[in-house]
Amino acid sequence: MPDNWLELLGSSFVSLLLSLLLLRVWFPFGSRRSGSILYETRLSPLRRLLVLRGLLLLLTAYVALGQIERYVLGQGYYLPGTEYIALGGALLILGLPMRYVLTDRGVAINNTAPRLWREFRRFDTRGNQIVLTPRKGNRPHTLHIPASEHKAVVRILKRRFR
Repeated sequence: MPDNWLELLGSSFVSLLLSLLLLRVWFPFGSRRSGSILYETRLSPLRRLLVLRGLLLLLTAYVALGQIERYVLGQGYYLPGTEYIALGGALLILGLPMRYVLTDRGVAINNTAPRLWREFRRFDTRGNQIVLTPRKGNRPHTLHIPASEHKAVVRILKRRFR
């Protein structure tokens, strides 16, 4: 095994996080969206950041810790230059267009797998967010909808959750 196996693993972890970020936005080998489209809304850069914030925070924290380690001890958690790839990749993924697609079957981001309506029992509006409350055993889903399109989305959701 090479001497820098820890750095190789660290760089692989960064590429894994970038891959997961990309799959949240663009799912190339999934099944095509079924059902008729009820509504589509594009997400602004700030709303894209809100949707991807969990993985972005993890990626940023890992890169920052690796940089601190590199400057303090002289050895990092990943190969030199990985931080530039991570930053550039995250910015490219944030630059990809994103949209919520509401169909008669569920809600999805772009062409990713939809969250089905039957997974949720109701919805709540909190500012510019719409939180879909799950049934037992599922996780909640927050929609970051622009204020200008809030009424149209709420009208569709009221029909779904009567």
